[in-house]
Amino acid sequence: MFYNPFEATKNDLAGLFNEMYYETHAPRKENIYCKRCKTTLLDFLETGFVGCSSCYQTFLNDAKSFAFDVHGMGGHVGKAPKREATKAVKMRELENLIKEKEKALRIEDYDRAKELKRLIDNLKEELK
Repeated sequence: MFYNPFEATKNDLAGLFNEMYYETHAPRKENIYCKRCKTTLLDFLETGFVGCSSCYQTFLNDAKSFAFDVHGMGGHVGKAPKREATKAVKMRELENLIKEKEKALRIEDYDRAKELKRLIDNLKEELK
């Protein structure tokens, strides 16, 4: 590709420079591989699968951009939809409050038990 420097804009020249620099200085994708299982970066990018746990560290930068391209985000956000995750958190909180209320009753801390009962009732109402 030939660029006429008299017709090129500043961005064109910067892009050309970056492209030339990357071609000469950056490691080629086919030369990057996991030293443990020998999975190459090209294998990972083509299949989306890694060969071992060491691959994640080896391909870290490329894996982030791959995840962003595929999923539109670069990090794991959990298995459950947000609504269900919130419900699960509230259920665990409810279980903990019930246990804490039972403990307060055993040690005869009735004021604390009364407060916990109010919190439990509010949480049960939210979960309906």
